[in-house]
Amino acid sequence: SIAFTLLEIARNNPLEVETYRQAASSLPRDEWRKVDELQYIIREGMRLHPVAAMGSARTIGKEFVFEDGDSPDIVLPKDAFVWVNLFSLFRNPKYYDDADHFRPGRWVTPKTEDAHMPFSLGP
Repeated sequence: SIAFTLLEIARNNPLEVETYRQAASSLPRDEWRKVDELQYIIREGMRLHPVAAMGSARTIGKEFVFEDGDSPDIVLPKDAFVWVNLFSLFRNPKYYDDADHFRPGRWVTPKTEDAHMPFSLGP
């Protein structure tokens, strides 16, 4: 993911990335993690090129009900085997505007936090 993030930086948004680089260059290296803009670049790189792109498979420990209001509820029974395709989730325009493009600025005010889980969630 880091190699892909560096590739995205090299080929996209030179002005935006240059601004982030300047913000980090004014600080000692051990304080870079405190620079929000650098965190945005890392998050965006992980979104576009997740470590586990094909997703995460789990057996769920309790019944789970999806209630989105737009369609009938979906019920997954306890002990069901589920798989989440992170690559498709992270490029879903429902959660990310201009989903196929490297846009670190989207993390300043994210549309949703629920769809971003580069290492999966839960037990």
